[in-house]
Amino acid sequence: MTEKKVYDSSQIKDAKKLADVLISVKGESRPVFALMVESMLIGAELAEKGIARTA
Repeated sequence: MTEKKVYDSSQIKDAKKLADVLISVKGESRPVFALMVESMLIGAELAEKGIARTA
């Protein structure tokens, strides 16, 4: 069964800031920027879990 995630107010504020930044990027650049942000977040999550490896 999937656990329901609960977010605190600072996480909600950070998510709103990120959404505002994504919206501010115009035109054809938005998908590339969103992909870069998502990659960065995945890397941060992996590092937090200790899965990331050093080259």
